Amino acid sequence: MTGAALPEFRSERLWLRPRTLRDYDACLAMDRDPEVTRHIPGPWADPELHVAFLRTRITSDYGPGLGYWSVFARSAPDRFLGWVLLIPEDAKGPDIEIGWRFIRAAWGRGYAREAARLVLDHGLGDLALPRIVAGIAAANHASIRVAEKIGMRPLAPRNAVAATAATTAATPRSGASMRKQRVSLRPDIAAGPRAAADPDLSRLGQSGAALHSSVIRFVATAR
Repeated sequence: MTGAALPEFRSERLWLRPRTLRDYDACLAMDRDPEVTRHIPGPWADPELHVAFLRTRITSDYGPGLGYWSVFARSAPDRFLGWVLLIPEDAKGPDIEIGWRFIRAAWGRGYAREAARLVLDHGLGDLALPRIVAGIAAANHASIRVAEKIGMRPLAPRNAVAATAATTAATPRSGASMRKQRVSLRPDIAAGPRAAADPDLSRLGQSGAALHSSVIRFVATAR
């Protein structure tokens, strides 16, 4: 489904509308903040690849009711805050994943939780999906808290989650390793958080399982 065909959502503070190419510059600027993409493998250091990837992501069709929503404060509807996605996992499903990414100035205000809750409810309610998943880097504690606050639960015992996070924090990643990883990424797959061809993995503060060995998988199911 194209962005224009997706529904809009509103909460007390936020307005979510389908992401389109008019959000291109704002999304590009957000991705270029190294703090925003710190936990996300992607083409951020390659301007040409990054530009091509982002354009592909914005213009792709993810299926009925699925896609990206740009997020704005209702009090400032022209100021881009970030996005939330609901797209097929690994480019083909069968699971559907949720993800989010916000500019640094919007952190710490509960916007990610508020916006993600709207999209999660849409997926479980309007679309009647049996479950929605998310893969979050173990070191990304802020995104883990968002997932938990919107009712998602880890598909691993909490002690295993804590051990994974500790291992991640203690394991250095060399520049050579990161460069090798980036070389293998190409922005030619519309969706696919674990596909080597998809560098974004579409999670604000989240990263794909095949590209980041310490990823915690979360799930939400219809109540």
